[in-house]
Amino acid sequence: MSMLEYLCKSSLTFNQKDIYLVVDKKYSAGQIIKDTLEALQSTSLNLTTIFIETPLLLKAISQIAQDRKHDDFLNSLLNDYNIDPAQLERDISLGLLNIFQGRYKAGAELIAGFPAILYNLPVVDETDNMSWVTSNPKYLERIIAQMSREDFKPDIIVPIAYGADRAGHVLAAAIGSDVLRVRYRKNHDDNDKTPIFIQSEDAIKKMVRGKRVLIYDEDSLTGNGVKVMATKLEKLGANIVKTAVSCVTNDTYSIEVDYVGGSPHLKFVSFDFDGVLHKSMIPGTLEPLGYNQASDFEPNYKMHEKLREYAQSGLVYIVTKRDVLDSPLLQEFVKLHHLPVRDIYFTNNKPKLPVLQQLNISKHYDDDKSMAGELRKAGIEFVYVNPFKGQFLKDLKWWLYYKKHRIEKRLYTLLHPGSVY
Repeated sequence: MSMLEYLCKSSLTFNQKDIYLVVDKKYSAGQIIKDTLEALQSTSLNLTTIFIETPLLLKAISQIAQDRKHDDFLNSLLNDYNIDPAQLERDISLGLLNIFQGRYKAGAELIAGFPAILYNLPVVDETDNMSWVTSNPKYLERIIAQMSREDFKPDIIVPIAYGADRAGHVLAAAIGSDVLRVRYRKNHDDNDKTPIFIQSEDAIKKMVRGKRVLIYDEDSLTGNGVKVMATKLEKLGANIVKTAVSCVTNDTYSIEVDYVGGSPHLKFVSFDFDGVLHKSMIPGTLEPLGYNQASDFEPNYKMHEKLREYAQSGLVYIVTKRDVLDSPLLQEFVKLHHLPVRDIYFTNNKPKLPVLQQLNISKHYDDDKSMAGELRKAGIEFVYVNPFKGQFLKDLKWWLYYKKHRIEKRLYTLLHPGSVY
């Protein structure tokens, strides 16, 4: 069982009420190793302890390697004990990845190799509500779904240390990617736009050259951190670089990254396409007219305005039962009417509920009344849209106009024989 599968089934709720589990606790590296090995050997396989504590070993090593005041100690490790902190960091990262992938024995061997001389290294897991909240597996599942839709499978995931270590390794383990931890000091002389790597750029270049890379951060206000790192790794030879953030922490969702897990503040709303965003339906059915051009559909401007309202403070999706082969038509419609839609999901005539749950949708607009019960049971607000509302009066108006035209033509013909009306 992968760690992501375990977390989805666990009782952890990842809200701020549970933050007491992981914050403001003081550990030693030796205590974390002891707890990790005992958790792996227990009959109940205590993965919660491993998820909470084991990633802190990376923080302990990184803090030493990053702080120049430890230079003498680092030199002593290398010269007197033949311990390379950079290699040790990679071993612990690989051990954590193995455990999160369910390869417990291989992971335990790497964790157990932690040198005893470093057992007294102190680690304080300081209060960081967002690092805990953003480890929610729902956010990671949404990122995976978005990558899958684009057929993007990263060779390497680069979590922005330290905060993204825990969730970043869970994400990598779930999709079978390697992990490259890249720490950097910000260049304050360049308005924080250029990261100065602590590790050797040559070593990083060898790892990323020609690879598909995902830069991952657990939360972000603007997305600038992952974008800066992406630019740097592209210059170092990475083939394709994408960016992902579990949670957006601003109130407008104005962030430019490739994949977003969600936000603890904002709602996610979805709209059906046929009968909701357009009114060109076969009367009395849920079937659309067989148009092949987006411009042929009669827009439902009221729903368009509602969609735009939600997009100002949340994330909007289209979820339709149409086949994915209709994607060009729907994309054309969205572009034609300038609809701020994050993505379009096609269920290929299968139920929409699993997709809505995967997207963590809180409200769904649809013209199919039969969905109301199951959505409400799942905690999703259902809003019924009637595409034929007002259609009777509209049809009556045109019928009366047609009849009036026929009567006028008949009278003119009678009064003016031989003339053309």
